[in-house]
Amino acid sequence: LSRKLEIEQQEAFMTLEQEQQVKTRTAEQNAKIAAFEAERRREAEQTRILAERQIQETEIDREQAVRSRKVEAEREVRIQILAHGHVVFFREAVSSKRHPTRVFIC
Repeated sequence: LSRKLEIEQQEAFMTLEQEQQVKTRTAEQNAKIAAFEAERRREAEQTRILAERQIQETEIDREQAVRSRKVEAEREVRIQILAHGHVVFFREAVSSKRHPTRVFIC
């Protein structure tokens, strides 16, 4: 009877140990999945930030180009005035809703 009880206890212990191993492996797998998902979210956030930065830089470059074209056009008008005493023809074409095309004829 004591031998049978000892065997049952060993079997119960082994079952508990196996269950614990399964729980441990499951927890380890869940941790790996969570780490992978966190890395994917971090990469997605980095990509979003980079895209946002590129959009901002493009907008800054565009605004600088508009200012540069405007300054150059104004310089050309001054040159025309100095050379001819008046503006012969001047056209500033800017593709933007904030800066409509202007034509000066004198």
